[in-house]
Amino acid sequence: AQSATVAEIWLWQVGSWKAVGRFQSHSLTVTQMEFSHDDNLLLAVSRDRQFSIFKINRAGNDEIDYKLVARQEAHKRIIWACSWNPFGHEFATGSRDKTVKIWGVEKTSSVKPLLTLPQFDSSVTALSWVGLDRQRNDGLLAVGMESGLLQIWSLHVERSDDSIPTPGVATAQIIRLDPFMCHVSAVNRLAWKNPENNEYSTNLQLASCGADHCVRLYEVIVQ
Repeated sequence: AQSATVAEIWLWQVGSWKAVGRFQSHSLTVTQMEFSHDDNLLLAVSRDRQFSIFKINRAGNDEIDYKLVARQEAHKRIIWACSWNPFGHEFATGSRDKTVKIWGVEKTSSVKPLLTLPQFDSSVTALSWVGLDRQRNDGLLAVGMESGLLQIWSLHVERSDDSIPTPGVATAQIIRLDPFMCHVSAVNRLAWKNPENNEYSTNLQLASCGADHCVRLYEVIVQ
């Protein structure tokens, strides 16, 4: 897409396959979209280096009411990936500028930056966030790169209450997968198995697919 019209996001009703929403926000190709885990917000990232967040409301009779909550430039290069925190309205974005940034949505009305992870050695092309402990708001963020390598980071997001995140985010790299276990070209997508059902579990599964035409499945043991 080279224009806002062509870069539209269409929302469809499953079953009737009726178009119930058309969002115009980006000027270049939308590279990834993801609903928040409570289905209230839709996050989209694009080649135009911006992210957009839409508030989604069901108006009844298969009608959808929506509004643009935020749109802002987030990175210096193309944003390839995004992923929501399963326990809240924090999300991560990954870019060709080799950075991953963590953001927080405040009262579904504004967005503020919370943290930027240390710069990676390669463009970040895939992200997936899984929750571990809802009460503590702990989780893991899997990061896939254009080089094919994978890393897993622990994330702990502090909040002043259930809806307003604070800038306090604790993070650490806990796993750097051996290159022989990774892809030999760009990681296209990452996904944890049933994130909602993995809370307090010590054995997690992570799937990855790459431009090398391979799908890999990893077991991650949390100690």
